[in-house]
Amino acid sequence: MYGPFLLGVVATVGVLLGKFRWESKATLYGAVGLLVLASLWNTWPRRATSKEASCADCGSENVS
Repeated sequence: MYGPFLLGVVATVGVLLGKFRWESKATLYGAVGLLVLASLWNTWPRRATSKEASCADCGSENVS
């Protein structure tokens, strides 16, 4: 649930350290790759859990 967020935070720290502290291009580009990975992970569709189970009649009311 919080996986993409945490990966994004780690990647952001990596970008900042790689760019300004260590001046390492490898760290910078690796961290940017992790940011892209976190973004793709966040857009991946999720399965419905038992709480979110869907059915055809769940959202409709029968008003007579």
